Amino acid sequence: MIILDCGHGGINPETNRYETAPYKMWHHLDDDYIFYEGNYNRVIGKELESIIKDWNKNPSNQSKQIQYEFVSHPHLDTSLKERVDKANEIFKSHPKAIYLSFHANASPKQNAKGFEVFTGSGTTYSDVIASQYYNEFMKSDYFRKHQFNWRGDWTDNDPDKEANFYVLRNTNCPAVLIEHGFFDHPKEYKFLLEHDTILEFSYMHMNIILWHYNYNNLWNQKIVS
Repeated sequence: MIILDCGHGGINPETNRYETAPYKMWHHLDDDYIFYEGNYNRVIGKELESIIKDWNKNPSNQSKQIQYEFVSHPHLDTSLKERVDKANEIFKSHPKAIYLSFHANASPKQNAKGFEVFTGSGTTYSDVIASQYYNEFMKSDYFRKHQFNWRGDWTDNDPDKEANFYVLRNTNCPAVLIEHGFFDHPKEYKFLLEHDTILEFSYMHMNIILWHYNYNNLWNQKIVS
């Protein structure tokens, strides 16, 4: 089971209002473009879901189905507690579940760039997942071509960053929080919006999911329901 959390809120289809306004957004005045982080997180989530559905529909994958569930609402900015409570409930019946939280970042001076993966404190399976993200990231010719870099903390001998984020410290299952890039950077936000970039992120997430299923031999285990 893959637990997916698209951070913050999205665009309400009835009101066309950004549910997390005025937070987690940035107005790029030069281009008169407003980047809504929560909406972007959902774009990544929807693209990944499409890839998973295509995988599951493939006749050759009938014995290798991927189970997933979103704990985020399609557009509402539900509380962190509600998301984590849902994840922990899922984990009770899916003890090999992992939690992927999708985000984009911002910096005080709008000058930071790059991709980050966060885990909680200590050394756990979450760090193994984060290291696999690093491996997948470094294999990307697309990221290399666009000089899109990994931002890591190697002081504890692994490539992820540690943080005390609510979703990382309160989920019972292994959890990582992915910051896809900096949406307030005047150039990087354009890179994030490129369709090819969204696809590259989404297929990277899919590769992590396939790796997790294979690493834990999940397709040969009976799933508790």
